[in-house]
Amino acid sequence: MNNYDDWKLDTPDNHVKQIYTCEQCVGAINLGDSFISTKDHYVVHDDCFDDFAWKHLGAKYKVAGDE
Repeated sequence: MNNYDDWKLDTPDNHVKQIYTCEQCVGAINLGDSFISTKDHYVVHDDCFDDFAWKHLGAKYKVAGDE
């Protein structure tokens, strides 16, 4: 009866295979997910890339003439 219970309680999430971890949010990047890989071998979710770039590039907003 145990095998029947395993089958009955099985969900698609039980078959998700994590391939990478996002450098920005530390969330899983699973098999089949799209992501961005940098030349420094950072792996980041598409949605996390803007925040990652600001953090790691040290970018700042400026206004011309206010330097």
